[in-house]
Amino acid sequence: SETMKMALIVILARIFSTRSVDGPGMGPRELALPLILILVPFVLVVEQPDLGTGSMIAAIGGSLLLLMKVRKWIIATLIVVV
Repeated sequence: SETMKMALIVILARIFSTRSVDGPGMGPRELALPLILILVPFVLVVEQPDLGTGSMIAAIGGSLLLLMKVRKWIIATLIVVV
C-alpha cells in the first residue's frame, strides 16, 4: 500500500500528461480510467482494513484530479457524493 501511493502519482501523471484537453475540460469519458485507477487500490487497502492509508490514496488521486482541467459540474458532483 505504501508503494501504491507513489505508483499512483506516477501513473496518473503519465495518463494526464498524454491527454490534451481543449474546451471546458475533461468529461466523464476521459476521467473513467483515472477514477478506476484510484478506486481499485482504495478499495483493496480499505478491505485490509487500513482506512488511513486508503484515505491518503483517495486524497492523492483527488488532488491530482483537482489540478487537472476537469469540468466544474463533475467536481461538484464528486464533492456532493463524498
